[in-house]
Amino acid sequence: MYIAIEGLIGIGKSSLQNILLHHYHGEELVQDFASHHYLEKYYSNIPHFARETMLIFLFMADHQVRNLNDNCKLIIADFVPEKCEAFSRLVLPAQEFSQLYKVNHDYLLSRTPKPDVLIWLQGTPQLALERIKQRNRSMEQNMPISYLQQLEQSYQQTFHAYKGAPMLKVNIAERDFLYNPTDVDQLLQELESLLPRLRSFRKA
Repeated sequence: MYIAIEGLIGIGKSSLQNILLHHYHGEELVQDFASHHYLEKYYSNIPHFARETMLIFLFMADHQVRNLNDNCKLIIADFVPEKCEAFSRLVLPAQEFSQLYKVNHDYLLSRTPKPDVLIWLQGTPQLALERIKQRNRSMEQNMPISYLQQLEQSYQQTFHAYKGAPMLKVNIAERDFLYNPTDVDQLLQELESLLPRLRSFRKA
């Protein structure tokens, strides 16, 4: 079984992943590119490094999901490879996006395992920016709100039409998974309603 979490930068994907793994016996799948050395170059000059970065991260994400641990019965990921499309649509010229990136994207992901459910964390760019500043990663500190606003629009375009798995949309502004156990319990019930077999992975 494979559960994935998606949403804007800083919106709480990794935090929710850790919470779910606290309640279920499973294994985490964390995006390799979050700490990739190329990411700092990308944020320093997005137009210059966009093409290389988008293709590198597409192939990295595809490789991670394609090589899921077959010995683990439950995997919880803090990304899906389709997220690369949202970033690429935003930063690449239209012709490069359609003729270079999208061709590789569609070919690779047509053969890549899809999650059993995708949790889409929805929140405002302002909330995402507040959380980005709180986690204090140096390469993210100068990220303008305009970039997150444009990225949110690109996310909407990408995942509104997502057909790879059943989707559970969660408004992160209305739920406090870190400090409100009731919100966590409600999410677990919603997940188990979509995936009844998930109950068997509950920790005592």
